[in-house]
Amino acid sequence: SFEEDIVIYGAGNFGRLCASILKKEGYKVICFIDKDKYRYQEYIDDIKVLGIKSEELDNKKNNLICVMGIFNAYVDLAIIEKELLLSFKEVINPLSFYDLFCEKIGDYFWLSKKDNYLKNRDMILKVYESFDDGYSKELFENILKYRFSNDLNIIYKPQNVKTQYFPEDINCVYPSLKFIDCGAYNGDTILKIVDSNMPISLYIGFEPDIQNVKLLSNNLKDKIKIESYIYPCGVWDGTDKLRFNGGTGSSSHIDLMGEDIINVVSLDEVIINKEINFIKMDIEGAEVQALKGAKELISKYEPILAISAYHKYDDLWTIIETINSFNIDYKYFMRMYEYNG
Repeated sequence: SFEEDIVIYGAGNFGRLCASILKKEGYKVICFIDKDKYRYQEYIDDIKVLGIKSEELDNKKNNLICVMGIFNAYVDLAIIEKELLLSFKEVINPLSFYDLFCEKIGDYFWLSKKDNYLKNRDMILKVYESFDDGYSKELFENILKYRFSNDLNIIYKPQNVKTQYFPEDINCVYPSLKFIDCGAYNGDTILKIVDSNMPISLYIGFEPDIQNVKLLSNNLKDKIKIESYIYPCGVWDGTDKLRFNGGTGSSSHIDLMGEDIINVVSLDEVIINKEINFIKMDIEGAEVQALKGAKELISKYEPILAISAYHKYDDLWTIIETINSFNIDYKYFMRMYEYNG
C-alpha cells in the first residue's frame, strides 16, 4: 500500500487506466502530469492535469509517489524513469504497476501475469531453439528478461525503424515484390518500399479504418504506378464482423467489448490467383488468427513473412508455433525497431 499521495505521469490511455484503478482501490491521485498539458482537458475524471513544469508541484515532489502512466513503443521509458527519480520520492514504472494490479487489469497489450510465461516454458524453449541466428536468440532472451525483471534499463535499444520489414543484417535476396500489407494504415509501408527503389509489381493492402483507407487510396493514386488493390477490412481466420477498440497508440486491438465494429476476411478466401511472395502483418493482436486464415496461401507460395510479435504476451512463441504447424521449412529471425520490446 502507498502511504503518500500519488501523481501519474502521462494522461493517455495507460495513465487513465492507472488512475481508474488507484481510485477504485482508495488511493488519492492528486493530478496527472503531461508534457503537452493542453492536448487534454484541464481535468480528466475529476483529476487535474498539470504541465510538466507546473509550479503547483515544485515544493511537493519530494513527498509524492509518481506512477509512470506511459506504456508505448515511441519513447525510451528508461530515460523518463531516470528523470522522474530525480524529483519524486518514489517512481513506479509501468511493469511494476501492472504486477501490483494485474488481477484488476487483466492482459493489457503484452503485459500479463508472470505465471503465464512459466506455464508455457516448454514452448518458449522450443521457439528459442528455432531461431536461425544468434542475435535472434539473444534478443528473444533479452525481451523475456525485461518482462520478468521490470528493469527498464535491461531492454535493448531499437534498430533503425526505416529497415523494419527489410532488415539489412539478415542475408535475404528480395524478389520483385508481390506484397500483401495487412494493417496498411495510410500506406506508410508501401511508400517506404517505393522510396527505397525496391522492385515491386503488385500491392494489396488491408485496412479496416475508413479514414486511413482514404489516405491510403490517395497515396496509391498519387505516387504509385503498379497493380494495386485496397480492401477496407481487417484480416482474420474467416469472414466475420468483430468488435474493435480503436484507442490511440499501442492500445488498439480486437476486443469483444470494443466500441467499433469492423469487417474481417481471411487471405485464403480473398487472394485468388496472385503469386504472393511477401506478407506483412501488423494487425493489433490478430496475427495468429490471420496466419491461420492464410495457411493455403502460405503453403502454396512460401512467401517471406514479416509478422509483428508484440501485441500479446504469447505472440513471442504462438506466431512461430502457428507457422511451424504448416510444415514449411521457414527460417526464423527476430528484430526490434521501437522501444519497450
